[in-house]
Amino acid sequence: YQVRGPRELGCRFEAETPHYRVMTDISAEAAKRYGEILEAGWRRYTAGFRTDFVRPNARKPRVSIFYTAENYYTYFDILSSVRGEHTLGVFRQELNEMVFFETPDRTDTIQTMLHEAFHHYMSLLCVDTPPYWYNEGMAEYMSAVEVEGDAITARGRLLEGRLVPLQAALQSDYLIPFPRIMTEAPSEFYSGAVSLKYSQAWSMIHFFHEYEKGKYRPAIDAYLAALRSGKSTQEAFDLTFKADAERMEGEWKKWAKTLKP
Repeated sequence: YQVRGPRELGCRFEAETPHYRVMTDISAEAAKRYGEILEAGWRRYTAGFRTDFVRPNARKPRVSIFYTAENYYTYFDILSSVRGEHTLGVFRQELNEMVFFETPDRTDTIQTMLHEAFHHYMSLLCVDTPPYWYNEGMAEYMSAVEVEGDAITARGRLLEGRLVPLQAALQSDYLIPFPRIMTEAPSEFYSGAVSLKYSQAWSMIHFFHEYEKGKYRPAIDAYLAALRSGKSTQEAFDLTFKADAERMEGEWKKWAKTLKP
């Protein structure tokens, strides 16, 4: 089903790029266009990390892009017995594939693609999936771009859909302390106010990269290095953030309140 599914649902237009195998039911031009966008994202990812790949010769992932949500849901259902109607796209590491559908807003489609493509990229950098606050926050941050043709023309955009609920939560002090969200297990991260956790994780990553021209960039880089070296979630946090977590959290809250969507 995984090998034949997209093609049997109409994905007969194909394009291969240096890092992806793209197929779609839209058109040959669309396959080429989305391949160029994915490669622009790849360049964005490689520019953002100062490290070598763990698996530099990994097989290219297949990227299937459906014209309609219904075909996406049907394929999702074939592989997982649920329709995935709460999703806009997915990266399945075990199958080395990404699947999407075109939404009415092209910006949303591109952001979803680059979000999931970043999860694929992270699977090349890390043997184990990073803590979910980092993995999801980074995917949101790295996909918050503007794309013109085959080039990214703006980075680190503020995501209004994330910022508005985050600032509302900040006003009522309904946020998760850094030491807790940064050490949550996957089952903990995906319980409770999950959407708000995504917003907070994105905002934290944005803060660590953008605040005062990258004041905390060395800390977030050291955190990833600790994870890649085999440190546990708690060990990586203790090594790179624990001593300054309270001060950083205070600065983040003040800064996040001032941002304009």
